[in-house]
This record gives sequence, C-alpha cells and structure tokens, in this order.
Amino acid sequence: MFNWLKNLFNTDDSLYTTRESEGTPGIDKPKITPTIKEETAPEKIDLNSMKKNELLDLAKKSGKKVNASMKKSDIIAVIENG
Repeated sequence: MFNWLKNLFNTDDSLYTTRESEGTPGIDKPKITPTIKEETAPEKIDLNSMKKNELLDLAKKSGKKVNASMKKSDIIAVIENG
C-alpha cells in the first residue's frame, strides 16, 4: 500500500554507502586540525573624537565601570587605563 511512498523517498539503504567501507587498507585518513585565527592588534580608536554616549557604550562593552554622570575626559581615562 505504501510502496509508492518508499519509491518516492527512495528509502533503499544500499544508496547510503560510505567511502569508509570502501577504503584502502593500510592508508590512514588525514586528520583535520582546527585552525586558530591569530588575533590582530586592536585598531587604535581616537577616543577624543567619539561622543560621550559612544564612549559610555564602548566602556560598558569592555567591562569598565562608568556612568553617565562622569565627564568625557574621565571616561576616556577609565578606558585607556583600565
């Protein structure tokens, strides 16, 4: 009754053979090693040209403790000195 579905979806397991079973004995498969991206030096950002809101966002993203009541120069000092 459902043979037409089997034919439609082609559920024959013989179609799904892998090359591992056909491999040549004595030859190892090449090992895949993950590549590690080299970290490049961070770009120099001209902090003085940034707006205060941008500095606040940058400081918060980098984990620095700043708040909106600080002066722009104080925020820059926190970002540069840590």
